[in-house]
Amino acid sequence: MTVVAKSTRPKVVDVARHAGVSTATVSRVLNNNPRVDPEIAERVRVSLSELGYRMNSVARSLRRQSNSVVGVIVPDIANPFFTDVVRGIGDALRDDGYMLMLCNSDDDTDLEASYLRLLSAQQVSGVIVAPADSLRSDLSELTSTGVPVVVIDRLAGSGDFDSVVFDNRTGSMQLTSRFLEAGRRRIAHIAGPARTFTGSARREGYLAALDAAGVGEHAALIVDSDYSEEGGYRAVHELLASSTPPDAIVIANNAMTLGAIRALTELDVDPSTIALASFDPVPWSTSQRYSLVVLDHETMRMGTEAAALLVARIGEPSREPRIERLSAGTVTVFAD
Repeated sequence: MTVVAKSTRPKVVDVARHAGVSTATVSRVLNNNPRVDPEIAERVRVSLSELGYRMNSVARSLRRQSNSVVGVIVPDIANPFFTDVVRGIGDALRDDGYMLMLCNSDDDTDLEASYLRLLSAQQVSGVIVAPADSLRSDLSELTSTGVPVVVIDRLAGSGDFDSVVFDNRTGSMQLTSRFLEAGRRRIAHIAGPARTFTGSARREGYLAALDAAGVGEHAALIVDSDYSEEGGYRAVHELLASSTPPDAIVIANNAMTLGAIRALTELDVDPSTIALASFDPVPWSTSQRYSLVVLDHETMRMGTEAAALLVARIGEPSREPRIERLSAGTVTVFAD
């Protein structure tokens, strides 16, 4: 066990370090969660005793005013990416005795704000949110009332929060570079909204790959879209109407990829003339006609990491915010 100086009042993070466990585990022991391994729980209790830890009475009082519900706000629950993330959150928080209240913001900041007010009024124990707009989403409804917040997938510019995000820039570079290495030069990008963290980072990665290959930004073919299937459908029609259509397209999410495939199929584009790359798996991607490269994230891990951060924040409200940056993911080729 690590020795911790007793010059200041010990915190949950000190107990976790002393016992060699996570802050989430300490929080579970403090809340008498029966799912903690008895041997580990005893080790935590010994550390609590040796360090002279005392739960802050004000924090305890505030927690008792909350319920055992955690709010989760995502922009599109129909997207399999967010479905998996929410499942990861739910599986992890269930072990701590929490239930989920799921809200779908539909990438609408006004609707998102309504849900934030609702969750605050319901005195939820915490909220995990994928902001509808990285710049305009306002989470002060929660922070002003002391509700613990964890941000996922897209960073929020309205404050410092515990966050879990993927390395989107590197992922986009990987997908674009794969096409460049295969000899393709007219590589287009169907981009997500620039106002979102993911949309901006994936655009940056695409441009960085072109630059690294000596192609230059002058060769960039970018169509801005909205992360929807219809957006991907419209973007492909726009790209193919050009006098120099692309021979490959890097698409910023799987919903737009579905729309892109539908457009290519309706237009009867020769599969040998174009290849696609998508962030996150596409349903039925193994049976479609067009060459498809997929960047497969550990989506459920994003959910479990977010749940762990939230439990730690509930146990230690004053600790410094932390950003968990998960790896870009693995590339899978469904056809060549």
